Amino acid sequence: MAKSLDNLQTRGNCLRVEIGAHVMHSALYYFPGHDPGPVVNISGAAVLASSSHRSQAMAFVRSLISPAAELIIANGYDFEYPARPGTRPNPQV
Repeated sequence: MAKSLDNLQTRGNCLRVEIGAHVMHSALYYFPGHDPGPVVNISGAAVLASSSHRSQAMAFVRSLISPAAELIIANGYDFEYPARPGTRPNPQV
């Protein structure tokens, strides 16, 4: 976890140097003890009613929720819970 935090902090500091701290309207915030707090990633997919390639778009969305895709999510390093019942999340979650 510390490595991830260091990486985030490094990227944030690089951006500050690249564009200038005076233009940044954000900052990294830590709770006491250098705790970043909870992070919530929300993912979603949809097909627009106005899509001119509706069947291809639907096929793509179906592929995102396929058993194979869920295994990629479950075993990834972003530590997301898979949505498909029966797919076990990363053991580190």
